[in-house]
Amino acid sequence: MQQPMIVVQQPETNTGVQAPPYQVNSALNDESSYVDKVEDLNAFSWIVCICCNFCGCGLIGFIMTQIGNAAKEAGHYKFAYFNSLTAKKFLIAGVGCGTVCWIIFIIYYATMGAALKASLEGQ
Repeated sequence: MQQPMIVVQQPETNTGVQAPPYQVNSALNDESSYVDKVEDLNAFSWIVCICCNFCGCGLIGFIMTQIGNAAKEAGHYKFAYFNSLTAKKFLIAGVGCGTVCWIIFIIYYATMGAALKASLEGQ
């Protein structure tokens, strides 16, 4: 007894309009064009992390700086460049937040110190 033959038909392919092939600008993807653009933010990130880390932006900027340094050493200059830009934004935000917090801290303790001194002299 013979088994029945099974016939499978392939679906028709869509022959509609096709997108043109994607072309990448080689100048934008060239890693060597980013070699000199990667900034070294180590000292800035340490200062911000120690002095101005009230909101955590300094710590994030410090970590991103270290990631950028590792990418630079590995030869991924494009990633390191864009990572250093993001780290710089976080570090600047940390300086702004830290400056505001230090000003509030100094004003608060200056007024509290004056009030405490006045209350001690009044006794």
